[in-house]
Amino acid sequence: MIFWDLIYNAALLLSLGILYFVVARRWPQAQITGQVMRGLLFGFIALSVMAGPMVLLPGLVFDTRTVLLSVAGLFAGPLAALIAVVMTGAMRLWTGGVGVPPGILTIVTSAGIGVIFFYWRKRDPAVTRPSRLYAFGLVVHVVMLLCMFSLPLPLALKALKDISLPVIVIYPLVTLLLSWLLLEGERRIDVESGLEKSEKRFRTLAENVPGVVYRCQVAPPYSADYMSEDIQELTGFPAKNFTSGGGQSLNQLIAPQDREQVIALVREAVRLRGPFNLEYRIQRADGRSRWVHDRGQAFYSQEGEPLWLDGVLLDITAAKRAEEELRQAKEMAEHYLHMAGTILLSLDQEGKILLLNKKGYEILGYQDGELLGRSWFDICLPPSWAEQVRHTLVAAMRGEKTLDEYYENPVLTKSGQERTVAWHNSLLRDRQGKAYALLSSGEDITDRRLAEENLRRISGELDRFFTLAQDLLCIADRNGVLRRVNQEWTRTLGYSQNELQGRSVVELAHPEDRQATAQALQRLSGQRPILGFVNRCLAQDGSTRWLEWRAVAADEMIFASARDITQRILDEAERDRLENQLRQSQKLEAIGTLAGGIAHDFNNVLSAIMGYTELAQAGLAAGKQPTLELDNVMAAAARARDLVRQILSFSRQSGGKLQPLELRPLINEVLRMIRASIPSTIAIEENLEAQGRRIMADPVQIHQVLMNLCTNAYQALEENGGTIQVNLSGMRLDDPAEREYLGLEGGDYLLLTVGDNGPGMDQQTRERIFEPFFTTKEAGKGTGMGLSVAHGIVSSHQGAIKVESSPGQGAKFMVYLPVFSGQEQSASSPEPSSPPSGKGRILLVDDEKALVEVGCRALERLGYQATGTSSAKEALRIFTDDPQTFGLVITDYTMPGMTGIKLAEQLLAVRPEVPIILCTGYSEHISAQQARHLGIGQLIIKPINLAELGRAVGQALNPGPK
Repeated sequence: MIFWDLIYNAALLLSLGILYFVVARRWPQAQITGQVMRGLLFGFIALSVMAGPMVLLPGLVFDTRTVLLSVAGLFAGPLAALIAVVMTGAMRLWTGGVGVPPGILTIVTSAGIGVIFFYWRKRDPAVTRPSRLYAFGLVVHVVMLLCMFSLPLPLALKALKDISLPVIVIYPLVTLLLSWLLLEGERRIDVESGLEKSEKRFRTLAENVPGVVYRCQVAPPYSADYMSEDIQELTGFPAKNFTSGGGQSLNQLIAPQDREQVIALVREAVRLRGPFNLEYRIQRADGRSRWVHDRGQAFYSQEGEPLWLDGVLLDITAAKRAEEELRQAKEMAEHYLHMAGTILLSLDQEGKILLLNKKGYEILGYQDGELLGRSWFDICLPPSWAEQVRHTLVAAMRGEKTLDEYYENPVLTKSGQERTVAWHNSLLRDRQGKAYALLSSGEDITDRRLAEENLRRISGELDRFFTLAQDLLCIADRNGVLRRVNQEWTRTLGYSQNELQGRSVVELAHPEDRQATAQALQRLSGQRPILGFVNRCLAQDGSTRWLEWRAVAADEMIFASARDITQRILDEAERDRLENQLRQSQKLEAIGTLAGGIAHDFNNVLSAIMGYTELAQAGLAAGKQPTLELDNVMAAAARARDLVRQILSFSRQSGGKLQPLELRPLINEVLRMIRASIPSTIAIEENLEAQGRRIMADPVQIHQVLMNLCTNAYQALEENGGTIQVNLSGMRLDDPAEREYLGLEGGDYLLLTVGDNGPGMDQQTRERIFEPFFTTKEAGKGTGMGLSVAHGIVSSHQGAIKVESSPGQGAKFMVYLPVFSGQEQSASSPEPSSPPSGKGRILLVDDEKALVEVGCRALERLGYQATGTSSAKEALRIFTDDPQTFGLVITDYTMPGMTGIKLAEQLLAVRPEVPIILCTGYSEHISAQQARHLGIGQLIIKPINLAELGRAVGQALNPGPK
């Protein structure tokens, strides 16, 4: 049983000893807290084993505390052993009995032997070898057995008899096992601590390495096992995104344009088992790009398999930018070097050529690079100059002589020709101030020297030319003060040369032209020559002379010539007078052309009216309703009205209401009408852009412009066929020259282009194409009003129309109309289709009896009572007899004896509130505003249909609120 109790006790001791590792990991041995915690641990473990002792006799117990206390002294040191001794000693005293003395003695001796071996171990780590640990346990427990002699001898002998063999056999082994367990724990803790320290040092090193340290997989997507914190500064992504399941990989950082190449280079480095050095771009979290230098290498297993990649990323964006700037600066320097208009030359101390630019090679006649490293004195200088220049350069570099910053000498070209070069020189020195090279800039002045010679030679010739010239020649300063004049000034203006010198050309100018002359001088100050400037100058006798100037400024002086064009001016004035007379005669000719054209158009209209009227009469005689014939009569009458309005439109006597208008639908409507009326030999091509953009215009007038332009193009193609092109686009008119040419303000415009590929026009025709009544058609084929009317309409809309044409190249008309940017007003309600009727008595006055009869019948059909007369005086009499009888007066404007205006004034004098409608076939003499100012309610233009008459009468009788 003793053996089994000892084995059980030892097993409990070993199992409880495992707790030592927990304490050892948490509290290091070097700390006081660690020693105290170890002492408490060993003490509690000792108390635990003492709680289940082997009882030999009452008061005489045995347990494994000796093992525990000796190991505590060996591994935990004196402080821990002392704590364990106090705890176990107190426990043994408390339990009492005959075995207290040997018990206390064994506690103290076991711990003391352990402490002795603790210090021995520090000097000799070999103490922890297994054989020595066993000997250590044997010594402890032999001493423990000797402590039994502190008992009475019989008890001591009995105790030794019962426990000696188990103690000697089992306890040293338990001591060895427990020591081995604690020793392995220490080794493990040391390894873990070493690993922790190593990892800490690695992390400290990694975090302090300039750049991002990483460890990742050897293949894409290069998921990271470790990533230093600097990755956030480089990429904007935190390190945990790469290592803590954040889903980020190094492959995703690589810019798409570089990714494939980087992967290929890394794979090749892994295959060759060598390092890789790469430069590529990465994509930051904010979308910006950065350049990095990636240096790394793969680590391999013993079998040669790559395990991971270790590397460092360095941000080289600034270096790349500096490299690019350096490259650009170098290219720029080389560019400037070779673009320089002078020779740039550098020589070493021996006179060998270090640098020569393109201009130098060009002047010397050699190929680029051909002279580098060769002697300047032996090859490029004439023999008579070589030694002199060599001696000067060598002496200057040695500091024996001051180098001239400027000198001139000849150089020898490859062909043997000598050219004179003016040099500017500078010595290049090192930090010690010693000259090591010469830098020179040379200008080839050979041609300038020849020019100076030529200038001296021809100077006399120029003086003679200055004297003999028939123009007024002068040299003046920048203020226009004359410094030299030729004799022609005296012949033209009457002043002597001495009187002219010192006077300003502004002073000599006519008072009305002095400001323009001063402005011309300012243009010359801005280095702009004057060509064809004309002003008037006052001669000495007070007469005026016209001068045409040509002048240029150079070297702070003005060189000018003036030609007397007085006679030419007088001739041009006479020519203008004759041209005015010619234009008057052309107007008379145009009137004749107009009469013939209008007669042709009106004959067609009247023929239609007469023909359909005869058909209507014949139908009535046969008992038929002549509705179709009367409709055609009305259509022909409308054509006649439109012809009159076309003439008025040209003379700008008619104008419609302006409204926001989109051109595309209107153009499509016109093109549909044109397609239906032209032969199939003529094609129409359209390209209509600027959808949704509008102009402020009268739709009827713009429709007329489109019809006139398209009809003009059709007539140009009528004989041989062809293509009409209609384009619409938006444009911005900003160029000042273009605005001046078109006569328009700057801004947004719609450009309407109507062109044809017909026979085109010569210059004479093109210049007159917009003149009223001008036509190239045969007699009887039109009035020539179409393009003139179009010109008038476009001008009234603040636009412009231009034409481009030449013989055989067709014609293109371009219409510029300003874009409307305001708000469109709500459309008014449509007018009723049927004429409104009413009641009341109306006085109708017109000098045409037929119009009186037709007007009365029309008013009666509308429900009114009408009294008509063809005499203004008779109308005044009828109205004066009973002023309250008539609710409205309708009067013609033009009547013999008394005009409609005079009649209205007298009617209003009799009855001021009477409504009056004034009718006219031509609105040049009065406008609606003028009529209202006179008290006339409405002004309507003849001819008037029934609906228009009904609406006018209804508004006059029921004006509504004002």
